[in-house]
Amino acid sequence: MVDQYAGHFGRLLNNARFRLTNVGGTGDAVTARIDDQFFDAGLLASQGVSWIQPAANTGAVTIAITPYDDGGNASGSAVTLNVLQADGIAFQGGELASGLIVTAELVGGDLRVVSSTGSGGTAGGPVTFVYTASDTWTRPVGYSDDHSIFIEGWGAGGGGAASSGGQARGGGGGHYNQRWLRLGDIPTSIAVTIPAGGAIGASGGNATFGNLLTCYGGSAGPGSGNGGPGGRFLDLTGVFDGGDGGELNTDGQAAQYGGGGGGALSISQNPTGGISGHGGNGGDEGNAGQAPGGGGGGNAPGARGEIRVAIP
Repeated sequence: MVDQYAGHFGRLLNNARFRLTNVGGTGDAVTARIDDQFFDAGLLASQGVSWIQPAANTGAVTIAITPYDDGGNASGSAVTLNVLQADGIAFQGGELASGLIVTAELVGGDLRVVSSTGSGGTAGGPVTFVYTASDTWTRPVGYSDDHSIFIEGWGAGGGGAASSGGQARGGGGGHYNQRWLRLGDIPTSIAVTIPAGGAIGASGGNATFGNLLTCYGGSAGPGSGNGGPGGRFLDLTGVFDGGDGGELNTDGQAAQYGGGGGGALSISQNPTGGISGHGGNGGDEGNAGQAPGGGGGGNAPGARGEIRVAIP
């Protein structure tokens, strides 16, 4: 029985996909980390990795992967691999946009991109761009003007109020927003603005996709009265609103799509952050909100905003 399970585990590991972290470098020379438990002697044939592209490529692409241990220390030398298109041809420039989630498989000593990049007249299959910092979205080629595009995002969470006598109100969660559009009806290049979370006592900023989508930030926890209101805009149902921050001794408000509200800082209670069904949770008392859009707990900052762009 043990041998049977070992065999199943071995087959799973041989076909595993590993998410790379601490991605940096340039669009042509990407750098990243991998857990050394899965990178003893490099990747095996048929294993794969995924990463968020740090910048658009301008030519051929390589990635340098360094193994790190649980303590955050490099445990080996970086392994540099060529990143090729699915057919084994080198990239020419502009195929891998900034924020693109790239999945690649080891074939013959090189990484071949198996996720659809929407590049260079290829199939133009599904692709998702995730923006956690301000950048510019560029429309990938290979899609007709009638193709749909889905945009969604969260404003930044508001920071909780500063502690006064060991008590502080929580910050509001960031507002969620979404929109379907036709590719041919929008510009081919659009500025993406991603706000940092609100500092202690400061409101969260708005996340924007050009002038096509705005996600409003949550308010800061005030010095008195109720907790900071969640971000909201003309949503009578309240489904997209961020949760309100907790007032003294109370939990942050939960949210369906927006970020959860931060819990208050209390002397005698232990308020928790509001749970979000689609965004980041609010921070518990004294803890930062979770991205995207969670409001800060009392005496703690809110979480950053985020924009996601999907071409299905």
